[in-house]
Amino acid sequence: MNLNKQIVEFCEEAGIGMKQYLAPYTTQQQWKAHFGARWETFERRKHRYDPLAILAPGQRIFPKASLPLPL
Repeated sequence: MNLNKQIVEFCEEAGIGMKQYLAPYTTQQQWKAHFGARWETFERRKHRYDPLAILAPGQRIFPKASLPLPL
């Protein structure tokens, strides 16, 4: 296990609030934890301004949609 991962796990287990720069998140749950209380606002704006989820697909925050997502 690399040192960065050990530090992140220690902080999470100790309840120390922290955020990673250029985070390697792979699930939406991890992104929700990253955004915290701002997640709902972020999600609402994403659905409103990018309903097909074509912007920033590399972060894998939202799955690409074939039809506009409901607001």
